[in-house]
Amino acid sequence: MQQLLLLFSTKLVYWATRLPLHSIARIIAWFVKKYDVNMSEAKEQDLAQYEHFNAFFTRELDMSKRPMSDAEVVSPVDGKIATHGQIDDDTLLQAKGHTYSLTALLGSLDWSEPYEQGSYLNIYLSPRDYHRIHMPMDGKLLRCRRIPGTLFSVSPKTAQSVKGLFARNERVVAEFEGSQGKFSMVLVGAVNVRAIDTVWQQKLTPAQNRKIEDYDTPDIRLAKGEEMGRFNMGSTVILVFEKGYQFAGEFGDEVKVRANVLA
Repeated sequence: MQQLLLLFSTKLVYWATRLPLHSIARIIAWFVKKYDVNMSEAKEQDLAQYEHFNAFFTRELDMSKRPMSDAEVVSPVDGKIATHGQIDDDTLLQAKGHTYSLTALLGSLDWSEPYEQGSYLNIYLSPRDYHRIHMPMDGKLLRCRRIPGTLFSVSPKTAQSVKGLFARNERVVAEFEGSQGKFSMVLVGAVNVRAIDTVWQQKLTPAQNRKIEDYDTPDIRLAKGEEMGRFNMGSTVILVFEKGYQFAGEFGDEVKVRANVLA
């Protein structure tokens, strides 16, 4: 019953956030004030120019105001690091006292095996954050899949209470070849966040079937900082790296990060 209610709520939000309301500028202004949204870096700062709420929520940044870091690996999104660490025995930390399986997260053993003894980085996007997703480094797309699942919230509070949260929610996994080996970007859906786009194939969720769907991938090569996708409403990105990746700078749990830079 709970999941049916979450699904209904998500479909309702999907519809409502695309309505071209006459009062949309006032609604957006209320949201900006309530969540302290930083509009100074937005490419379009006139709220009246947004067709609907989702257009505002997936707004583009003026990247001239966001200098690219020289680090080889940068944050793909604006958000806060929820957890990070090494992958041991197919296990990642979800929250204090809670772990989950990498194989369950990626959908199968053949996807997870390359990352044993590698590292991971879980970044939570709050409602106030910018919601386009960028490349953490140069990468060639190897494969991509959509994994069906539930629609729990991915808030820090929920992560502390729902077992296996990130491996249970709907998600899109894109694997790339980078300069130091393979890395995967896991775009986790949630309540109100069932629509996830990539630049090579839009609207990978939702789908009607309940089976893992592997996609034919075109010859896609994306540079560090280049847009690779977006959330329609907020969620979580989990980066998974093969063993040997090195990161410049210091970061830890609860550290805020910005797309194209580490902090």
